[in-house]
Amino acid sequence: MVRSSDRLLRLRVILEDLPDLKRLGIVGGLQDRSRQVYPANERAPGVLVCDLEARVRRDADRSEPNFLGPWVHGPRGGRFLYIAWIREEEQADGFRPYRRLKVSLREIGWEQVEAAQQAGCALVVRLSGRDRHGDVACGTVSPRGGGWTVERVEDFQPFTSSEQAGG
Repeated sequence: MVRSSDRLLRLRVILEDLPDLKRLGIVGGLQDRSRQVYPANERAPGVLVCDLEARVRRDADRSEPNFLGPWVHGPRGGRFLYIAWIREEEQADGFRPYRRLKVSLREIGWEQVEAAQQAGCALVVRLSGRDRHGDVACGTVSPRGGGWTVERVEDFQPFTSSEQAGG
């Protein structure tokens, strides 16, 4: 349920240092709660970007932001986003993830939320998209460069999930 006190927050996930996805036959994208995957935007070789908007709420009994919306997974206090990797030949057959990467939202505090909103910016996180064996990363990956940062994003293009579109 959307409350009038909910705030909309722009988030950008940048996956860097990816292996050659075309050679591997893999597509990466943001997964919504209905398990649908929305392909990420390739900004440069080895770099994928996922832009999204999430609702954030200040609950009376919690000090940390409560992230909500179709892209947000996990229990309150442990929310995260999923980047799913799908083999290209299986895309048409429905959702069969090859691997999934968790992007934690736990590190985002109210100070960052308010700074991003007041400046009209997004919160941005950079992650390595490659594991130590040269494959696409999976599991929970530590952010590069100190975690989520407030940044001006001129080319922000958020996904619209089937849930947001009423589907």
